[in-house]
Amino acid sequence: MRPGWTLRVVLAVVLAFGFCQVLRADNRDMERLMDEGHQAYNAANYPEALAKLQQGLEMAQRSGDRQAIVSFLCNLGLVYDHLGQYDQARENLQHALVIKREIKDRFYPHFSALGWKLDWKY
Repeated sequence: MRPGWTLRVVLAVVLAFGFCQVLRADNRDMERLMDEGHQAYNAANYPEALAKLQQGLEMAQRSGDRQAIVSFLCNLGLVYDHLGQYDQARENLQHALVIKREIKDRFYPHFSALGWKLDWKY
């Protein structure tokens, strides 16, 4: 057995565990931001909803979590739609649709309620 082999294995395990902890922390933070965005939206605090959802979108983009990106884009689209900012709403929803098709997601709950809006309002 080579000297230092055990140390390398232990380091690899520690690094992998640390990386997983960071990913779990990011997921918890994204979930928290989504929840806070929903709460702000439901309380008609749309600037706060936009801030939370935008922050969550940026985190999802950094992590590469495409499902989360779709979810944040759809929710941002809802907020913009409610504010009457239809161009921004359409842009977010169309971007979400592109990603949804790229990941070949056959069902995503946001689109049952939002897909019609692209043709209906815009």
